[in-house]
Amino acid sequence: MFERTVWHGWNYLKYLLFSRHRYGHGIHSPFLFDLITRVLNDKKKYPEYKKIESLWNKTGGETGLMITDDRGAGSSYGKHLTIRTGKMLRMMGVDRKTGRLLFRLVKYFGPRSLLELGTGGGISTLYLAAASGEIPFYTVEGREELAELAKRNLERAGYGFVQVMTGDFDEKLPGLLEKMGTVDFAFIDGNHREEATLKYFDAITGRSGEESVLVFDDIYWSRAMTRAWKKIIADPRVTLSLDLFRAGVVFLRKGLPGEHVRIRF
Repeated sequence: MFERTVWHGWNYLKYLLFSRHRYGHGIHSPFLFDLITRVLNDKKKYPEYKKIESLWNKTGGETGLMITDDRGAGSSYGKHLTIRTGKMLRMMGVDRKTGRLLFRLVKYFGPRSLLELGTGGGISTLYLAAASGEIPFYTVEGREELAELAKRNLERAGYGFVQVMTGDFDEKLPGLLEKMGTVDFAFIDGNHREEATLKYFDAITGRSGEESVLVFDDIYWSRAMTRAWKKIIADPRVTLSLDLFRAGVVFLRKGLPGEHVRIRF
């Protein structure tokens, strides 16, 4: 835990020192400039934000939730613990800034199919669903208790079209990808082991189209996760990647400059 905290802090310092292009200055790619100015720097107060965050606050006041298993990596609470729902959401869900970014990315790119690995309590799922419309949207969670919480949150918000699946990612993913055909947008969170992350990247990329977008959460969560991120952006199929510190965004479309850009966000 201490080593991971030091690693995270050291990389955040480097990010503050070397990230750039906050407002798109110096960017020559029209695609990337438009993405920075219209998505990363979009300050609009979308009504969906208030809807989701109000539900988030209400859910946070619920009584304790028994977590019985950790199928991902790096749980700080162990395998068996009753934890207050609000604390669990803060520990495991995306923060508000990242959630809003996911909303804007989906709204901007308009994917026709969406995949999430690592539902948690459904916070990131809500942001994704709010922007997606009723497209095929599958989210996989390893813990049954969290999957049930996510289902309740989605129903409360009116996003019951999202299909929440429970089980091990390795077992669920092959059949799910076969069913989906093409993955237009993927958010990968929930298992931060290097080998697993690379395996999911390869499997999802094999089912991605040229315009697909892949977002990886917690790219500096640990040394292993950072190694996985560096291997992903070195893959020849990746034509552009954005390092936003908390999250990494990967593009596969042809004609992009092949850059790997660290952007102040």
